[in-house]
Amino acid sequence: MMLQKVSIFSLGLLLAMVMAPKPAMLPKSKLWVEPVLAQGVTPAAFPLPSSVPAGTTIRVDGSESMVVINQALKQKFEAEYAGTSVELANQGTDKALQAMLAGSTDLAAIGRPLTPEETQQGLIEVPISREKIAIIIGPNNPFKGDLTFEQFAKIFRGEVRDWSEVGGAAGPIRLIDRPEVSDTRRALSSYEVFRTAPFQTGSTATQLATDDTSQVIAALGNDGISYTIANQVQGQPNVQIIPMHGTLPDDPRYPYSQPRVYVYKTASPAVQAFLGYVNAPAGQQAIAAARAGEAAVIAAS
Repeated sequence: MMLQKVSIFSLGLLLAMVMAPKPAMLPKSKLWVEPVLAQGVTPAAFPLPSSVPAGTTIRVDGSESMVVINQALKQKFEAEYAGTSVELANQGTDKALQAMLAGSTDLAAIGRPLTPEETQQGLIEVPISREKIAIIIGPNNPFKGDLTFEQFAKIFRGEVRDWSEVGGAAGPIRLIDRPEVSDTRRALSSYEVFRTAPFQTGSTATQLATDDTSQVIAALGNDGISYTIANQVQGQPNVQIIPMHGTLPDDPRYPYSQPRVYVYKTASPAVQAFLGYVNAPAGQQAIAAARAGEAAVIAAS
């Protein structure tokens, strides 16, 4: 009798598990998969310095996408260690890495992983954050739908030219593209959906000369579509973020992201001090505040 009761209970539990509603999720073929990145040298864990000699200068060059974070860390570091100076530039990732190899800068602040060739030159990256890449349109664009990975890739390549082809009202699509040196643009090329055809835009694209999110937003108009780091546009009234497969950038399943890292070649005392501060609680708080405030900085510009 006891065995029979256990069997009936087990059968009921099994039926309940089978019939229970499943959580909503993307189809297996649509789940976001992190691109395979080059494996570099493991960065050293530099300690938080108790003091930094007055007169210490740290030269930081890099991507436009790191400007707000760099400025926040500069202010906090100089305030914490009197007499120090953090000199900032934003020539772009490639020029910053070249400057570091030439010895004219100490750190490169970039928005992509290092390539195998770059790691072979002794460059070492220190991860700062990983940012979602939002697909955006202007506030008066009538499109209110959702895109798939394949649809956006086709828009990027100019294969989809009209909003009606993706469920919107009839009207031409303009792709507002970033320059080829853009880290955000390069991040898109890491995904399989962009590797099924040459990674190039079509006749519907307008490519900007500078990698500037405020210029991207200004160029959207009522028919444009583009892409940017999500933190830089979230909550802005002059931007709409388009869902991808029913997910927005604050959903862990959302596709498309890029890393932000500091890169060094020579761990000088100045570099060790700055990176030690970056990885300490105070530095992490400064980074978190900068990320939260990026949209406001972009809007003001």
